Amino acid sequence: MLYVAREDEPEGHRGVLVRVEASPFAPSSMLLRDFASGAVDGQAFTRRSIWELRQLWNRDRQVFLEVIDLATRGTDCTVVDAYGDVAHAPRRVLATALKQIAKTQRDEARRRARVSASRAPTAPRLDTVRSG
Repeated sequence: MLYVAREDEPEGHRGVLVRVEASPFAPSSMLLRDFASGAVDGQAFTRRSIWELRQLWNRDRQVFLEVIDLATRGTDCTVVDAYGDVAHAPRRVLATALKQIAKTQRDEARRRARVSASRAPTAPRLDTVRSG
């Protein structure tokens, strides 16, 4: 199960912790600088965070899949950061991205299973087979 919590609220931490700032999912120093200087607001920070996560997905999908695997294979996993309760907190953006990736992966696996099942050869029905 995937959880989201603030770094400074350990009562919300469950299982393995993914600390955004200490991971490949951390916002870039440029984005952090732009936000700190006021060059971007919370909405722009979120959009750029999503863009950065997409770039990471294109370079190294495995880092996302490892967290998803933890969260879906029975290990509790909590994404934490030190950004407080703001709506644009990187942990929230990351958790949303991880959930969307997991849903897409699950939907794709179901689609592949349906396609495989529809292509599987069918055995003849016994009631239509005549012996000679």
